[in-house]
Amino acid sequence: MGVVGSVDVELELIGWLQVRLDGVVVRDELDNNLLTELPTVQVEVVGGDDDGFRLDRPLVDINTYAATRAAAIALAAQVHGLILTELRGSATATAVFGRTGTVSRPAARPYENTALPAEWARPTRSTVIRSPDREKARAGPSHPTPSAGGVFACLETLMVNITRAADLTVIGANGGGWVANLGTSAPDSPLTQPVSPWEPLGAISDDGLTYGFDEDSQEFTPWGLTSPFRTQITKSVRTFKVTLWETARTTVQSVMYRIPAGDLEPDSGSGITSFAETASPTPDRRCWWFVVLDGSTARGFYVPQGEISDRSDVTFKQDEMSGYEITVTSYPDEAGNTVYHTDKVPATPAYSGS
Repeated sequence: MGVVGSVDVELELIGWLQVRLDGVVVRDELDNNLLTELPTVQVEVVGGDDDGFRLDRPLVDINTYAATRAAAIALAAQVHGLILTELRGSATATAVFGRTGTVSRPAARPYENTALPAEWARPTRSTVIRSPDREKARAGPSHPTPSAGGVFACLETLMVNITRAADLTVIGANGGGWVANLGTSAPDSPLTQPVSPWEPLGAISDDGLTYGFDEDSQEFTPWGLTSPFRTQITKSVRTFKVTLWETARTTVQSVMYRIPAGDLEPDSGSGITSFAETASPTPDRRCWWFVVLDGSTARGFYVPQGEISDRSDVTFKQDEMSGYEITVTSYPDEAGNTVYHTDKVPATPAYSGS
């Protein structure tokens, strides 16, 4: 989870609005040639606050610019409706938008125009907003009405809440692994202690467990387009990588060297264990069970058919713990599944838009 304030709300809203406003320029700063880019929507973060933990509450100004007062007001109404309906409860790749509300309703004002007399200075956001026609009616006929080619703006200030929940995140604070012969059923819960025929893998290094995804895909781009309109997954492999520190444990030696655990029993007289590594290893598929624990959260991964597909070098030195770094590749079982998940996680609260 990113830190509070790490989401660029301006960038998120600009991209979100741009795909929904056909023919409209959406940006954070106005171009010097604004007249050539009408209609335009300007998005600016002008303040806000947060709860110091999971919620950002940015205050956002949204200005709409058009060639006529009516067009600016209509565009503002469209944006206002999008923010209060479609944005509320939506999600992008980096943000979830919660409650959205209007702090200051849309209000029209004339944009600064160098053709206007000096007495018609550009109003600030704190002044009373009037169109040139209304200002002329109030002040009398001393100045001509600006041409229809002027720019009119409509200002709206919105508040957006980004929803976060720390209890729905997972840190690999603790965990373990077990192995058994093919056909062994998975434990019914990651909170249940595995029993025989499951055998523990013992201590795992502080690098923890890495759940790997190795995937390839084929994209299909039709003639005349520059982006694909269909993608086909051509490879999807799941792996589990751990470093086993208890290298003298019989189970650990068994999986590392692809030798039955019974062949690693020490001699009853000498206490010596002897084995040889073959140059022609045979397949060594087994069942694997990995558990990740984080407070009351627990995740279990059952691999019905897995095999060690990669073994790293083993280092023996004074200032380093020797370990067996292994990668287990999951194969599909009779049902075509590679990994079964059994989790104990907090319930996701119902989203209400706030």
